[in-house]
Amino acid sequence: MPGEFGRNLWFESHHARLLPRHERGQEMGLLPANTFIRTVESGSPAAAAGIEPGDRVLAVGERAVTRWETVAVLLERQGEQSTAMTVQSPGQPPRTVAVQQQIKRYQGIYKQELSYLWFGAEPYHSRDIPPAEPIRGRFTYAAHSAMTATGGMLKTMWTSLRQMVTLERGVDELSSVVGIFNVAGTAAQQGPGQFLLLMAMLSMNLGIVNLLPIPILDGGHLMFFTLEALRRKPLSQRAREITSAIGLVIILLLLLIALRNDVMRFIL
Repeated sequence: MPGEFGRNLWFESHHARLLPRHERGQEMGLLPANTFIRTVESGSPAAAAGIEPGDRVLAVGERAVTRWETVAVLLERQGEQSTAMTVQSPGQPPRTVAVQQQIKRYQGIYKQELSYLWFGAEPYHSRDIPPAEPIRGRFTYAAHSAMTATGGMLKTMWTSLRQMVTLERGVDELSSVVGIFNVAGTAAQQGPGQFLLLMAMLSMNLGIVNLLPIPILDGGHLMFFTLEALRRKPLSQRAREITSAIGLVIILLLLLIALRNDVMRFIL
């Protein structure tokens, strides 16, 4: 027994290093997992191109990739155009396939029409979320976050308004009190945070619309004051009446269009 179990085994710790090595075009070592395809949706552009689970993405176009984030950015830039992608199945030589993404449309929780580019393949990935740390300086953090979020919302609203004026977006996106009622109910179901966020967005939206240079709105009054300051004399009563009537017609027309949109979207 002492001769069989009486031996002492000593293990000495060493730091291991992985060195890049190429032999006959084959890579040796550890490869990033998120460049390997985990799943491919049936009938997707990836499946039509011949991409299979287990394939490794080597390049998109002429750009070699080492992580999936690069693949996503390059595919986003190509849009619906046909894109050459170099992939490799385990134990097989690399091959080039042609991928043509599609635009898929769906309705969000607020019944708005949304779209995205559909590739149809997902990589292996894992995320390790660190434990939450307490926020130091909560007042300054809240103030900075509020200013950042408000600025982002105002920028989005201004972009949407500019696109409507330049006819880049249609009037079918307008909504009336019927749409606000339905959206508010959906936001309330999502929780108090979403409901308060919606109320803040509506308040800012109404403030921006009220400042538009349309007669009968505050923006129209500011426009009148500016014209009178430039002319150095007030506008005639007749001119005010005509412009106010035009502004009223514009507002009523927009309300009717928005009401028609909501009826088609939420009722019919």
